[in-house]
Amino acid sequence: TKQGCQLLLTAVGLVAGGRGALHAAPAAPRTPWVTEVREIVDLSSETEWKIAKTARKDTKEFLRMAGAAKITRKEIEPLDEATATANEQTASRNGRVRRSGGLPSLRAETGEGGNAAEGNVWTLSDGVLTKGDWQFQAEWKDRDSILRITGRTAGEGLLDWDGFVLRTGDRTVSDLAVNLVWNVFAAAPITEFRCDKVIFDSWAFRGNKSLVSVRAGGLRLTTLPTECFAGCTSLTNVVFDFPNVTGVGYGVFSGCTSLKADVMDILNPGITTIDAAFYGTSNVAGLTGTLTLTNVTSIEKRAFNGTGLTGVYLAGPCTNIQDSVFFNCTSLREATFDLAPDARVETENTFGGIWGSAPLDCA
Repeated sequence: TKQGCQLLLTAVGLVAGGRGALHAAPAAPRTPWVTEVREIVDLSSETEWKIAKTARKDTKEFLRMAGAAKITRKEIEPLDEATATANEQTASRNGRVRRSGGLPSLRAETGEGGNAAEGNVWTLSDGVLTKGDWQFQAEWKDRDSILRITGRTAGEGLLDWDGFVLRTGDRTVSDLAVNLVWNVFAAAPITEFRCDKVIFDSWAFRGNKSLVSVRAGGLRLTTLPTECFAGCTSLTNVVFDFPNVTGVGYGVFSGCTSLKADVMDILNPGITTIDAAFYGTSNVAGLTGTLTLTNVTSIEKRAFNGTGLTGVYLAGPCTNIQDSVFFNCTSLREATFDLAPDARVETENTFGGIWGSAPLDCA
């Protein structure tokens, strides 16, 4: 067995042995392949920002996606401190690079909701949560500081829970999480949802035909749950900031045929396990950009089947990229793997359905 990342490129007759080294098998390749040695030294810290420049397009994409992680790569030339600070501020304003800890409040950006001290205050009384025209059934779990939303009785349109503050009895609580339980908003006439301290349960919005936009984040969520937004056929815009999410469940966005989003506006680079999150009866072709995962351990079959990804960068202890993970991703142009020494990738199945499209570069 060869040492290093072993790619079984059966579709093109190539076998790669060793990190970044491609060796020709007897069969001639049908598509051109490009390889370079690429080393990630440290992606573990969330306390240091480093903005850098490089002539390599894929590295620029990697830096853009990696967010607040500390990045050290051999080919990177650090910028001077003043320029790096300016770039960081610009990236933050554009929503591309975010520090851990939640999304900036849209209400603050637009001047809505009064002053910062007042906050976005909602009142809970006798199991009913209210503000303005909105009413929900809710349960306050004081021990865990979690507000469970169990139903909706009134309100429609934009539901803004950014900067959520709870008033219950004589108490005011801002350090909390808002938990959307199973199937709670499946039929709710909510067109836009915002919350920077949310915990989703499975099926929270499943089948909702009104939902168009979601902007959500928080520190409590660790897994994007099964079919949370499955079948939301009107859902177009999604931006997530969940720095502690490491897993992505089955069918989270399956059937979201209107989705138009950059994959790394939804996922974060530290995610380790992904089920068939975007697979379903209808492909999610509007999911685009470069998938960048830096500590991946497993990716299940059909995880990104039929999406519009243009690039893939996978690093970590993963030993197997399963069948059809990128099947029919006809926009895919570049794939880079820096995985476990015994990692196996069968490109005939993993990248099936794309051989007739433009050439794919793989390293």
